[in-house]
Amino acid sequence: MRVFVRERKGETALLFHRLGLYLQQFKPLHQTMTNQHPITPPPKLVREWLGTYFGTTIAGEVSEVELALATQAARWGADQELEACCAWLKGYSYSGIVTELRAARRPKPPSLKEQALAVVENALFCDHLSSQDEAILRRALEALPND
Repeated sequence: MRVFVRERKGETALLFHRLGLYLQQFKPLHQTMTNQHPITPPPKLVREWLGTYFGTTIAGEVSEVELALATQAARWGADQELEACCAWLKGYSYSGIVTELRAARRPKPPSLKEQALAVVENALFCDHLSSQDEAILRRALEALPND
């Protein structure tokens, strides 16, 4: 997405309204159905990177070490890009949107309390708990003081 800032009256507000709508399409990590980090290159891409580095076609599976290293590099690059975007926004006196941008692009996982409350809310509609839900409730209860 390209963002162009024009200094005409009213256009900047419209620009950031559109940016806010754009950011809303990204669900926080805990709302996705998998536990995979959103910045994880697929093995096929890692194989291509390795092929480029070694100057040959890489066949077979990508090792765990290769995948972990490529994943960390991709995350580092994404973090650098996010920081550059935040610095750019601050440079144009749009510091207020930086927090929203970071929250949308690097969401924090839900706390144990938030997870337990979601399990309880879900239990109102279902008549059973999964073993994963039971484990969340158990961890939440064990975290409480023994008063």
